Amino acid sequence: MIKVEKGKKSKIIIGIIASAVLIAGAIFAKSVQKGREPLMKDCFALDTFCTLTIYEGGNEGVLELFSDELNRLEALFSPELKGSDIWNINNREGSSVRIDALTAKMLQEAKSISDASDGALLPTIRPLTVIWNFKNEVVPGEEEILKAMEASNNARWSITEKEDGFYFEADDALTKIETGAFAKGYIADVLKERLVGEGVRSAVIDLGGNVLTIGSKPDGTPFRVGIKDPRDGNSLINVVEISDESVVTAGTYERYFEKVGRRYHHILDKSTGYPAESGLLSVTVIGKSSFTCDALATAALVLGREKAEAMMVQFPGYEIYFVEE
Repeated sequence: MIKVEKGKKSKIIIGIIASAVLIAGAIFAKSVQKGREPLMKDCFALDTFCTLTIYEGGNEGVLELFSDELNRLEALFSPELKGSDIWNINNREGSSVRIDALTAKMLQEAKSISDASDGALLPTIRPLTVIWNFKNEVVPGEEEILKAMEASNNARWSITEKEDGFYFEADDALTKIETGAFAKGYIADVLKERLVGEGVRSAVIDLGGNVLTIGSKPDGTPFRVGIKDPRDGNSLINVVEISDESVVTAGTYERYFEKVGRRYHHILDKSTGYPAESGLLSVTVIGKSSFTCDALATAALVLGREKAEAMMVQFPGYEIYFVEE
């Protein structure tokens, strides 16, 4: 990791990749297999536009598999879709509900990063995310925030494997799960595993800016991913080169609203009940697992630079870059 300093006039960090939301497909150099153009599939899922671009291996059938698998995984993990594992957890009548093995693994891994980040990534923050409804652009009342904080921070839950499968268990009915900070990354990892199993050797998976690559370009060079300037959406601030890795950015500027001169963004801090105020505008993480990149980027943005750097010691092989306000 490159050490950085802040300039006196410019607040853009000097000496690192000052990054924001990844531009979908912005600088993927065009590569072709012998006798054919890259295979591409676009679809809308996870409340965003998703794209698969295959440069080597695979066929048209794999493109359909990508779309079908993407929809299946969303139907497992979305808190908003009735009948999903997460919806069933959040609307359970008793203390236990059966879940898919993939859901169990995702939640167990999220719990691990929650522990590593001292709860900055909090899977049980759903009571808070619900009252902060960014579509209606209404700031919740103090009493409402305090109740949601209590439900989020005091949640006790576990994943248990029994003879007939995996179960989510929590005694308190107020314990609810939010997957927005890590589900896209986990889905990208699962999709990559499936595509590699189908013979794909070179490809880019882009789930609304969560980018994960399979291998390198057919000529052996890395993929190049453009990163948008958080202060100017029409320009790039840098480019990263990756092979068989993921790049994920968490930022405060994509989903927000303003009230009485104050901006409220969607990344919440469990310790205050309000949008995080860590001095960071965005955080980008690069590494092997898109899930880990996704979760760590959110946790780091909540923690702030100093605590985030300390957290990253637990994750060798992952790079982190900050943009300060």
